[in-house]
Amino acid sequence: MFTEYSALIDSLEGKDIAFDRLYKKHNELDVEIEKMTSKDGFDEVEIDKLKKRKAFTER
Repeated sequence: MFTEYSALIDSLEGKDIAFDRLYKKHNELDVEIEKMTSKDGFDEVEIDKLKKRKAFTER
């Protein structure tokens, strides 16, 4: 994820509490979305909600 920003991410991790919190939440939501979409018959509305929460953490 965000491979083009890996050096910047590495420089911020552990040095900025707000960044760490948002980055962790973003990753958790990414994993949750991946788990849900890998199942047959997943709830698209719920996936959309999670994607919106994930996008909000990027700000």
